[in-house]
Amino acid sequence: MKKILFVASEGVPFIKTGGLADVVGSLPKCFDKRYFDCRVILPKYMCMSDKVKSMMRYRAHFYMDFMGMNEYVGIMETEYEGITYYFIDNEKFFNGFKPYGDNIVEEISKFVFFSKAALSILPVVDFRPDVIHCHDWQTGILPVYLKERFAGGEFYRGIKSVMTIHNLKFQGVYDIKTVQNITGLDNSYFTPDKLAYYKDGNRTVQNTQRTLNLNSEVNVARGVDDVDAMTVLLEESRIVLGLGMAPVAGGSSRSDGDTTLLFLLHPVHRSSAVMNFADLMVRTFQNGYDARFGAATMVPVLFQQLATSACWAIKRHLVDKKPWVDCIPSDNYGSYRMMQLVSNGTLCLIDVGDAALRSGGNALTFCLHFNFAAALRLAYLVLKEINIRFGAVLEEKLKAFYNEILRSSTPEEREYLRQMDLRLQNHQARLDELYRSYCASVEEEYRRFAGQVKTMDSVWTRQTAKAAASVQLAESSGVKKEKIIHSTKELDEKFGKRERKGLFGFFKK
Repeated sequence: MKKILFVASEGVPFIKTGGLADVVGSLPKCFDKRYFDCRVILPKYMCMSDKVKSMMRYRAHFYMDFMGMNEYVGIMETEYEGITYYFIDNEKFFNGFKPYGDNIVEEISKFVFFSKAALSILPVVDFRPDVIHCHDWQTGILPVYLKERFAGGEFYRGIKSVMTIHNLKFQGVYDIKTVQNITGLDNSYFTPDKLAYYKDGNRTVQNTQRTLNLNSEVNVARGVDDVDAMTVLLEESRIVLGLGMAPVAGGSSRSDGDTTLLFLLHPVHRSSAVMNFADLMVRTFQNGYDARFGAATMVPVLFQQLATSACWAIKRHLVDKKPWVDCIPSDNYGSYRMMQLVSNGTLCLIDVGDAALRSGGNALTFCLHFNFAAALRLAYLVLKEINIRFGAVLEEKLKAFYNEILRSSTPEEREYLRQMDLRLQNHQARLDELYRSYCASVEEEYRRFAGQVKTMDSVWTRQTAKAAASVQLAESSGVKKEKIIHSTKELDEKFGKRERKGLFGFFKK
């Protein structure tokens, strides 16, 4: 009987955010159980429902070295529709109210831990798969660990791996140093044919920004040789393109070989995005759109603004016969605002056409030739004009909309809103009162202090009065009584007569 292990970040019915969960939940059930023993490893997220958690039972736990720390690895187990599921339990990495977070560094750490833990639990649960099927970038490091860190053990020797990419726009990309620190891999792994991608560390697919070339290699974590097979789900075509079994590297030579193309008529999502906007912007700046380039793109924008202002002033003087004092460009003139808007819009239109022609259909190249400064100024001019022309109307519309909401609400809702508004007003009034009180106390303290300083200054030549004023100043400043010297006798006890004479010699001068 062949044994297949599926490792993924989600799977129905336990946790789902997209089509990946559907595939992971349905694919293991399609194998004939007479010939295949299929099992699945998933993270045990805190956000899983109580119903799902109640299905799990404790299997074992151990501690695993990760980033120099002994991290807890709990193993939960359940059986669902004839398939055994294992869940990696660690509240440090799998907390939160959703499976995926917004911090990419934390996400990489989470799933590197998950990939290493998924391999580490296999001897504990006594399951040695013939093939490990990895899904998406979250498990992209697992084939690397399998071939380079676990292959030395007899238990892991000969285990093959398959990698399926469900969505190319998510690749777990970050700077190499950070990925190195998390994975513990040395520099030899971060080359363009392995884990390096545009000077970053990439845990999934390399060279995906170009059109997929089926005649060339598609590099997965540490190259095709580390993944014995690969499938890529091209969502825009609604067809799963499977890069068939790659030749297994013999010995240490790791020779490459061409892969075959399989068409698996399996519908997936309709999305056509290959790279999200955030990734595109990051790539744009990584490829040369720096501060100097941005400053350079502002030159034509400034020239356009100055030229437009000059033309408007000249036209107003020569054509409209206005004195030069009335020809100073100002937003108070509607004709000037429209002239700026039209000229800036024309600049953006020409720039977009130029960038489109130069890009050849490549989004990254388009962004590298696009004038963002001109686009931002156009947006500013448009919003300003809308505010000037329709601001009052929009304000009235919003007020009317708000009043309509109040009219359509129930008496209980209106009373609740009224109470909330009253509480806010009371809080604001209290804050205003505290602020005024504080300002008054500060002002009074300042006046008192200034008066004391003035008093000291007026009696500066009289040693006795000066000492009394000093004591008064110290007391008012909150100095402890036992630390204040009240008389010359105390001064003599503190310093001695000789030192005191020298001390006050300054004032005699």
